This record gives sequence, structure tokens and C-alpha cells, in this order.
Amino acid sequence: TGPDSFISLSGWEARHQAEQAAEMLSAWVTENMGPTVVSMENRIGEVILERGRFLPDKLPRYGMVRVQTLKAGSPDLTDKVREEFLPQMDRQPGFNAYVAIRTDDGKVITYGSYDYKGDAERAAASLRPWAEEHIAPHVEHMDMHAGEVAWALRKG
Repeated sequence: TGPDSFISLSGWEARHQAEQAAEMLSAWVTENMGPTVVSMENRIGEVILERGRFLPDKLPRYGMVRVQTLKAGSPDLTDKVREEFLPQMDRQPGFNAYVAIRTDDGKVITYGSYDYKGDAERAAASLRPWAEEHIAPHVEHMDMHAGEVAWALRKG
């Protein structure tokens, strides 16, 4: 994203944990960042796809988040993405991990992480034709955010 914005992603085993974490994070941001934060959104949903992983000795340096609003009546593309798109993603140099979340309000949020910005940009260019053919026709609106990973924390 830009120098004046950030995105925080977290995963939890149960919905109630996610809800509690969202409340705690919102309170922390309000208390510690106060008026410097113009707006904040929390979205909770179910993980529908995962690929790759973060290695203990190697953190991603660049991430891309897409928030997609699907058209009414769009088919569920989870299996198609898993079977056709993710294997292509696996072959991208610098690829670390991918996760897709379906939110309560029907949006699909995806996060892909890479070693470097150049890796992410080359992967996006390589994967774009497939996405434009198979996903874009079902998307009403998409917001894309990309930037350096400022910090990462993982359990265990």
C-alpha cells in the first residue's frame, strides 16, 4: 500500500478467536496510533485456500492483497483455483505463500507473499492471463494493495 497505510492479516483456529483478536487489535491501534489512523476495517471470514508456507528462517519481504467483490450468482471457483491456478503460482520464482478467505459479506480476500517486489510483479504478469480468463468475469470490483512486509509473527 502507500506510506500512509497498512494492512494486517491474521489467522485463527476458531471464529470467536478471530473476533476477540479483531477487537483487541482495533483497541490497540486506537490507543497507540490515535488520530493518525483515518479509517480501519475488520473483516472476518473462512479460509478457503492455502498454499505454501512461511519458513522459520525466511520471512516474505513483499505482499499483495486483493479484496474482490463477486458478481451476484457467480460460481464457486475454489476447486478451479486450487487445481489450475495454484500449481502455476507454485512455479513462480520467489513465491512463499497464498491464502484466500471468503468473508461474511461475500468478498474474497487473497494474500500472496514473495521474496521481493520484482518476484511479485513478474508473478502477477505471468498469472494475469489465467486470472483474466477465469476469475475476472465473475468479479464486480477489486481493490489491490501491495507493499513491503513490515513485520510478521507466527505461532510456534
